[in-house]
Amino acid sequence: MLQNKIFSNKFIIQFRKISLFSLLGLAIVNLFCFFILKRLDFYAVLVSSFVNLVLFLLTLVSYQKISASNNPSKIKYVFLLFLLKLAISALAFFIIYYFKVLSPLVYLISFLIFFTVFFNLEIFLIYKRILKFGN
Repeated sequence: MLQNKIFSNKFIIQFRKISLFSLLGLAIVNLFCFFILKRLDFYAVLVSSFVNLVLFLLTLVSYQKISASNNPSKIKYVFLLFLLKLAISALAFFIIYYFKVLSPLVYLISFLIFFTVFFNLEIFLIYKRILKFGN
């Protein structure tokens, strides 16, 4: 066994639980939207939920790697991560708006809602010490 493993068994189990519950919650929301929205609007909500879920899970893994590092200035990596999430979001908005394959307004609104929910979940996980950041 390696002593300096970045991903402990406890983190992997918690990551699986968080991923499963997040996926289940998104499936319920998307199922509800399937019945009340038009087809293109539903696809916009589906894509925005998937993009936000991927960003959220990548953030969890990144936080774990950042907290495991011995670098004293860890906060710059958190800001870089947030900038990267912003760039990916902007690229997704540009692609949706430019190619007009989905409803840009529905995508924007649902993206902002999902982003806010997942951002608050990140803060909650850090507060409850499930995600360890810092010392």
